[in-house]
Amino acid sequence: PLNLHLTEYKVKTLKDIVGADPLRSTSGIFLDAENKAIVASDGYVLVVIDDKSIQETKIVDPKYGELMYFKTNNGVQPKFPDYKAVIPKDNPITFKINMQDWMNKTNGVQRAVQFFYYSGDTTAITVRIIVGDVVWFFNADNINRVLKVFAENGVTDVTAELSTPKRAMVFIGKGVMGLVMPIIDSEKIRAFKTIYDS
Repeated sequence: PLNLHLTEYKVKTLKDIVGADPLRSTSGIFLDAENKAIVASDGYVLVVIDDKSIQETKIVDPKYGELMYFKTNNGVQPKFPDYKAVIPKDNPITFKINMQDWMNKTNGVQRAVQFFYYSGDTTAITVRIIVGDVVWFFNADNINRVLKVFAENGVTDVTAELSTPKRAMVFIGKGVMGLVMPIIDSEKIRAFKTIYDS
């Protein structure tokens, strides 16, 4: 188990971010000793939490904070993906977000999605962001999961960064960075809720 209580707590706040495939390294949480960071991703979202106490690079179980081992055909331990390569830099659009408002709205969309799926209707319901004449669409659950990590780590002053509708939205707060991939195929979207319009 991890020795430091604070590090273990940070790891557990990332449990809803990890991927579901037990054979992939992204089903665990990456402790990056070189960059002093705790990292989790499922391919759609990415969260990085600063932690200066990280001394050893390894992948740990998000539930128990214990070292994870992966069985592969060739017996080689998989490496965690190069997460820094997917983070967009120099995003031209930045704005402060109202954390509680965004979490409430994305929670509402999630409930609507669950209702329609339960009823057999697979209508795509998303959240929409408008800046000028440019529109982005995002999965509400993905945004909510990322913002939940910020909240659980005591970070409420958060800035969103955007560039183009095909690039990820980045959230920046004190000691925490989050990334959410957009929905590219907007033709499948039948309903949405606008959470930001400027």
